[in-house]
Amino acid sequence: MKVYEILKEKGNKVHCICPEATVMDAVALLCGCNVGSLVVTDGTGAVKGIVTERDILRNVAAYSNNRIKVEDIMSKGVVIGLPDDDIENIMKVMTQKRVRHLPIMNKGKLAGLISIGDVLKSLQDEKDAKIRYLENYISSGYLA
Repeated sequence: MKVYEILKEKGNKVHCICPEATVMDAVALLCGCNVGSLVVTDGTGAVKGIVTERDILRNVAAYSNNRIKVEDIMSKGVVIGLPDDDIENIMKVMTQKRVRHLPIMNKGKLAGLISIGDVLKSLQDEKDAKIRYLENYISSGYLA
């Protein structure tokens, strides 16, 4: 299975925020959209980073005001995926890099965002389909 197949089912809506936004803006957007991460993009749509619930929690104790900017706490050097990447490889990358959200880029543009939950669901669905196929094959009597 490929990443684009997950995006086709899930959709390619990505919640973004600018680097100059405050962390409180990010918290409001995270809560309002019921998501765990925001892709940080500049005015041209270029991906500059990603800010997650964990980034906010890790840094909230270090700062004491509400004017912290997203760029001060976002994860930089964002790991990205491509629409044609195999889900198994994406799972390895996410595990090795210890990331739970992966922006998907297509021809230099943000095409979607997948989470570790999306990847696990996709792998489980694929496994379930194989099991159903094998059960149908066995019960059809071809092995007799």
